[in-house]
Amino acid sequence: MKLSVIMPYRNAAGTIVSTLDALVAQSWPADWELIIADNGSTDAPGSIVEPFRTKIPSLRIIDASGTRGAAYARNLAVRASTGDSLLFCDADDVPGRGWAAAMASALHHHHFVAARFEFHKINTPSVTASRGGTQVDGLQTCRFLPYPHAGAGSLGISRHLHDSVGGFDETILIGEDADYCMRVQLTGHTLVFVPNAVLHYRLRATQAGIFVQASRYAEHAVNLYKRYGSRS
Repeated sequence: MKLSVIMPYRNAAGTIVSTLDALVAQSWPADWELIIADNGSTDAPGSIVEPFRTKIPSLRIIDASGTRGAAYARNLAVRASTGDSLLFCDADDVPGRGWAAAMASALHHHHFVAARFEFHKINTPSVTASRGGTQVDGLQTCRFLPYPHAGAGSLGISRHLHDSVGGFDETILIGEDADYCMRVQLTGHTLVFVPNAVLHYRLRATQAGIFVQASRYAEHAVNLYKRYGSRS
C-alpha cells in the first residue's frame, strides 16, 4: 500500500507548520507522499513548506487556483497523487500520534474510514466548551440524511472508490464532505469510524468566523435535504 496525503491549502501560513510537524512525527507503516493543493493563496506557501522538503522528500505543491473551493483542490491533488489509498488532512488540523498507522490499518480492511476528532489540544477552553464535541464518540449524523458522515479532513478512502464517485462535488463550497460521504455510501460501502486515529481539530475562534460558517452550513443543509432527505 502507498498512502497519498491530500491537503487543500488557502492562506494557512499560521497553522500548516504544526500540521507538517505532526506528519513528519508519524510512524508511517507504508510509503507515503504529501500533495498540497494551493487554492489561490497569497501567503507564499512554497516558502513556508520549503524547510520540510528534506523531511518529506515526496512533498509536492500543485497549483489549484483554477476554481475556488476545497473540493476542487482535493480532487486536483488526488489526480496528481500516486498512492492507492488516500488520507485527507486539512492545513489547520494536527494529526495525533499514531494517526497514520491507525488509518492505514483501517484501510487494509475497509474502503472508507474516518478519524476521531479531539478539540482540547489546539483550541482554547472557551472555544472548546462552546463548540467541541462533534465526531468524538462516533460519526456525525443528521436526522434527514440516510447515512452518517465525517469531516473531509478526517477521511481515508481507497483511490478506486474515490474515483468511482467522481471525487468531491466541486460546486459545493461548504458541506462538500457530507455530500461526499452520502455518495460513497450509496455505492454500498460503509463509513467506518477509527477511534484510535486521533485528529486534533481546529475550531473557528472568532465571532465573525463562527457566524459566517454557521450561515453557510445552514444554507447547505437545505441543499443536502433536497438531495438526500427522501432517502432517510
